[in-house]
Amino acid sequence: MNIWQNQDLFSARLREACARHKSISKVCRDLGINRQQFNKYLSGSSFPSANNLVRICGYLDIDGYGSGLATSSRRQAPGGHGTSGQLLLGSFLERINEANPDARRRIERYAGYYHSYYLSPAYPGQILKSISRIHEKQGLFFDKTLERIVDRNDPYKKLRSLHKYNGDVLHTNDRLYVLHQTIGIHQTLSMVAFYPSYSPTPRILSGVFVSVSSGPGRQPFASRVVYEYCGIAPDLRRMISACGLYPVGSGEISDEIAKRLDNHVDAHDTVLRAMEY
Repeated sequence: MNIWQNQDLFSARLREACARHKSISKVCRDLGINRQQFNKYLSGSSFPSANNLVRICGYLDIDGYGSGLATSSRRQAPGGHGTSGQLLLGSFLERINEANPDARRRIERYAGYYHSYYLSPAYPGQILKSISRIHEKQGLFFDKTLERIVDRNDPYKKLRSLHKYNGDVLHTNDRLYVLHQTIGIHQTLSMVAFYPSYSPTPRILSGVFVSVSSGPGRQPFASRVVYEYCGIAPDLRRMISACGLYPVGSGEISDEIAKRLDNHVDAHDTVLRAMEY
C-alpha cells in the first residue's frame, strides 16, 4: 500500500520527515503552503492535492515519491477516478530504460559522491561548487545535489541560500544524462548531459547544464559543468564545507576543471559544447 491509498500512512511519514527539519515553518515557506493547511496534513485530517503531494514528497524525500507514487498518480487519482491525460516524462523514462537493458551495468560504476562545478548566472564571475551523489535504488539510479550559496571570500562564510535537487540518471546512446528537479517555491527542471568516462573509476565527468537561473528574471541558461569524483564514502563534512562560490581564477579550483568550465565559444563555432576529454 502506498501513500496515495492511505491518508494515515502519509501523515505518519510526513511527521517523521518533518522531525528531521529544524522548523516546520521553514518547510511551509519553502513549499509555499499555508502553515494552517500543512498542520491538517500532519494531523491526518486533510489530504493534499496531487500537485502538493508530489511537491511535499519530493522536498522531504518521503518514500513513495518517484516510484510507487509516480506510477499510482498516472493510473488513478486519489479520489479513485482515472484520467486519460498523462505526463509524457514518466512514460518516456520507462521507454528509455526498456530500450537500454544494460543501462544499470553502464551506470553503476558512476555511483558515489562528486563535487559539481559550473559558472553561476546569478553570481557573474563566480564558480559554484556543490555536492552531488549518484546512487541506486530498486535497480534505478538517482542523483541528489545540494547547492550551498556561500561566498568563499566572506570571512564569516554566511549562507545566502540553499538549493536541493533530485534527479533521474539515465544512460543512452553512449551519453550520461541527469534530469533534475528542485522542489520549493520555485519549481525548476534542469538537465545535464555528460560525456561518459572510459576509465574503470570516473575521475571527472564533463558536460553541459541547462536550467533556469535562481537570480532576478529567472532567465534560462546553459553552462559547461564538471562532476569531480570523490569516492563512495568520503568525508561529507569536509565536502560540504568546501561548497560555495569561488571567483573565476581562484587557486582553489584546479586548472583542469577551470578550463572545462570556461563558457567561451570559439569564433568558428556557434553553439556551446561540452569539453571533450
